[in-house]
Amino acid sequence: MENTLKTPKAKTKKQKKEPLFHVIKRGHTPTWMSILVRVAAILLAFIVSAIFLAITNNVSVGKFLFAMFTGNFGNSAKVFNTLTDFAILLGLAIALIPAFKMKFWNTGADGQALIGALVSYVIAYNFQGKVPNPLIVVLCILGAIVAGVIFGVIPAIFKAFFNTNETLFTLMMNYVAIQFVLIACHTIGATNNYNLFALTGGILEPLKVGVGKLNLVAILSILILFLIVSLYLIKTKHGFEISIIGESVNTAKYVGINVKLSLIRTMAISGGICGFVGFLILNTTGSHTLTANTLGGLGFTAIIVVWLANFNPFYTLLTTFLVVFLKRGTNALNLTSASAPSAVIAVFFFFIIGISFFATYKIVARRNEEGKIDNKFAWLMHVITYYPATWIEKLNKKIGDFFNVTFKNRVKKDTKDVIEELPKSQEASLDINETSSVSEIGTNDEVNSFSNINLDDIKDDNEVQNEESSLDKEVQE
Repeated sequence: MENTLKTPKAKTKKQKKEPLFHVIKRGHTPTWMSILVRVAAILLAFIVSAIFLAITNNVSVGKFLFAMFTGNFGNSAKVFNTLTDFAILLGLAIALIPAFKMKFWNTGADGQALIGALVSYVIAYNFQGKVPNPLIVVLCILGAIVAGVIFGVIPAIFKAFFNTNETLFTLMMNYVAIQFVLIACHTIGATNNYNLFALTGGILEPLKVGVGKLNLVAILSILILFLIVSLYLIKTKHGFEISIIGESVNTAKYVGINVKLSLIRTMAISGGICGFVGFLILNTTGSHTLTANTLGGLGFTAIIVVWLANFNPFYTLLTTFLVVFLKRGTNALNLTSASAPSAVIAVFFFFIIGISFFATYKIVARRNEEGKIDNKFAWLMHVITYYPATWIEKLNKKIGDFFNVTFKNRVKKDTKDVIEELPKSQEASLDINETSSVSEIGTNDEVNSFSNINLDDIKDDNEVQNEESSLDKEVQE
């Protein structure tokens, strides 16, 4: 009988190849290099933005740079307006930092601030002229904070107990807040039913003594709030819990952290701060009125600001000021294109985020079994990215070695100068004190064994000292 066993068929499908590139995180990057990379990105973005405006709007580079500074610091009113915009955006940004640090992606800052502004408006509208202004201020602040807390806690509860998607949930809450404002506009709004009646001078009018005083209330309030939130995240137990949960939820549960409670508490803080910012937007800026577009997407801009700062409160100061500086400076050009300021800001975001990515990660090309790059395009990308990174690493090493050697030589020189400047009288007194202390030690029975020290040990110590002195000479050379 013939053998009917069949040999296994050869594989017809090609084996799956590895990806052409791998993205690998770099090692530790020095702080000075990280700062230098971002400064270079900002300068490059300035050049590209100037070229873009010159081509699209016929704006010279000099006019562009001049408008950047005059639009922000041209007079005292512009300075106050710049600082106010900076304070409002910073307030929304620091509201998002605690939530983002624990990986809760709160995209509802717009709605939380808008509902806070609406509640404070309703309180002021109904009580203005009936109770003293200071009491109205307190009630409006409390109402705005409570409203923001509610809009922040609702998504947190659903996330904690039902594991819903917090990004979509908080995003949808923005539209809920807008609908509440539209209902109020149709109920107690002006004749066009799209905005509320302006409060007579605002409830903080008694604080206004001159130009910009109302702006100063917002600026100082946000700066104080910034310090409080920074200390809360850095110095408190709850701030430490937020960091642990952000790193690993399982680790947080293992060490005994109540993740659900921390999540709800953090979102209550985030929503409350947004509600307070809504109160400031209504009562310290503009015409003391409210529409569905009052925030104008400012909460989404705050998300980008926080991401650029890597959730660091102090870096957030710089990124917030950069965004406000660009926006007000570009608006001062009075361009015909309304989208030009947004385009300039987008260019800056593109360069900063892109360069920050390559400063944190590196692209490694695929290699074959012989260790060679088997693709021409991959080889080209390897040359473009590898050699500049290698040069930067070598430069970093040389700078570090230079500072280390300089510091050591400086310490040795200072020590030598101090010894040479020591008066002879002090040296003599030092010798007398040393001999007296030795005689006192000799009277102690427990230390009399000092005289029995092995001479070989002394010899070894001398050899060690000679070796150290020779090494010092080599370092100095």
